[in-house]
Amino acid sequence: MTTTATAATAALPAIPSRRLPPLREAIVDATLHALPPESVPVPAAILDVLRSATRILVIGHVPPDGDCVGSAAGLVAALQAMGKDAVAVVDDALPASSRAIDSRGLVQRAADVDGPFDAVVLVDVAQRTRIGGAARFLDGADHVVVIDHHEDVPDAVTFGLGAHQQLTSWVAPDTDAAAVLVAGIACALRPGDDGPFQAAAPMLASSMYTDTLGFRAPGTDVRTLQLFKGVVSDLTRLDALEAALTPSLPPATQAIIDALVVDVGSSRDGGRATFSVSRATWQQLLQTARAVDPKITEGDVRGALCDRLDDLRDRHGVSAMVLDEHAGVRVSIRSIDDGLASRVATRLGGGGHGRAAAAFIVDADASTVGERLAHGFHQEHLAASALLRVGRLSAPAIASSSS
Repeated sequence: MTTTATAATAALPAIPSRRLPPLREAIVDATLHALPPESVPVPAAILDVLRSATRILVIGHVPPDGDCVGSAAGLVAALQAMGKDAVAVVDDALPASSRAIDSRGLVQRAADVDGPFDAVVLVDVAQRTRIGGAARFLDGADHVVVIDHHEDVPDAVTFGLGAHQQLTSWVAPDTDAAAVLVAGIACALRPGDDGPFQAAAPMLASSMYTDTLGFRAPGTDVRTLQLFKGVVSDLTRLDALEAALTPSLPPATQAIIDALVVDVGSSRDGGRATFSVSRATWQQLLQTARAVDPKITEGDVRGALCDRLDDLRDRHGVSAMVLDEHAGVRVSIRSIDDGLASRVATRLGGGGHGRAAAAFIVDADASTVGERLAHGFHQEHLAASALLRVGRLSAPAIASSSS
């Protein structure tokens, strides 16, 4: 049985197009009040499963990012504060910034965990294929819960669930981070007791910070910032958080990233900044980084590449990266216009947020993927031009043409 959990109202409103004030200014602005986590309405069906379950597994996606790690660790911390037997799994090596978020070391690899679990919770992901070896735990669970803020719609068939298993999902694509949803859950688990939320709060604040690019991402909701401010309430705490979340790569590695050639497309296709990372360059990036620090992960290097991608998005409006890894080709897309990134990524078999999305094509040729990416952008430009010609160019109209 599948239950789609919805709150009485949307967890957060549609993402506005404006930008927020600089984070440091917002933290000290007395007129910007902190928002309590209980303001996030949580579906009763989600709480019912978590309260009734005896042993709970919380899973994040692979490769990991700050939001999936912080949301998984934060939810487990909240459940453990209630006395629950709860375990977090992200089945991949954590990059340095994510290790900083999981400061209590709650996140484990799938091979180090023993089942069964009567409830399995996926956070920041709604696909069985994106949780690595942790997927085996889905088969024996009475309840599977999905808590996500992307645009994927989970169902029992794609999760491979049996008739006796219940799937309960809460997907809120207008929410900036899964950590926002988890914050509401942590607060609502035991009304009148803020212990579960306080146990999770530092991890959830870090997750919100990373998934909004330090609240610099276009369209970030002010209410997410207000939730964040409820935990990180002064500049001293902000400085400590940022220092932990922004490890630097060795200069030789960063120099390679800075030297990557960027192709700025013509206005005929809407204009965009695109760069490619060959397999040889990818290996060179990893080797130069690990020669200085063997603990550096692929995620650390990938994160630095995405930092450049975000900077290019801010300058050009749209940016994309084609990264030829050993197992396939990864495409990452950024856009200021809401919906463009996810629509192009969907054309490649991926997905994500409206303004930040990705696809991973297994055993693919990078040049062919690059051609498909260019074609996807061209098709989006033609669709937007057609809407403009007939006077229907608007955010809702554009959104309705998505996958």
